[in-house]
Amino acid sequence: MLVGMPLAKALIVCWVKGGDAYFEQGIRILKGKHPLHFTDGSIVPELPYALANFAVFFVIVGGLSLLLIYALRVYERRRRTRETKTA
Repeated sequence: MLVGMPLAKALIVCWVKGGDAYFEQGIRILKGKHPLHFTDGSIVPELPYALANFAVFFVIVGGLSLLLIYALRVYERRRRTRETKTA
């Protein structure tokens, strides 16, 4: 939540308005109720907003899943080496 939403909003601005609008002109998405608005007054399209949020969600979930799998593999290796030393 702390990383996902700002990243999704930045992706939406870069996708809909272009990277120049985000980085040079400073266009952002205003906080508020639907419909969301850009700082230039135009309405944020719903389809890119939904797709960007899903994409960021899946990237975060996938990254955390890979991190968990890696941590479990390291734990399993350490456990096996300790079992062979004690046996």
